[in-house]
Amino acid sequence: CSLQSSNIYVVFEKVSGLEKTALFSNPASAYRVAKEGYNAMLSGKLDLIVGLPFSHRILMILQPFLSKKVIMKQIFEMQRTN
Repeated sequence: CSLQSSNIYVVFEKVSGLEKTALFSNPASAYRVAKEGYNAMLSGKLDLIVGLPFSHRILMILQPFLSKKVIMKQIFEMQRTN
């Protein structure tokens, strides 16, 4: 099972300063992400995108079809401090 979630709040965000970015403005709870990942694993799902807003989930799904330039621009915007 491949669990993809990019905004679970951990100590790293506080130390790196990412907590002030749009990416971590509304983090998912670690409990919710772990529970959904565990349930997906038990049901045999190979990929799961959890803990992301709808727009980020769409970006994760489309990522293999987008150019690196588009992806890097989106990442830059998400990591810009408010």
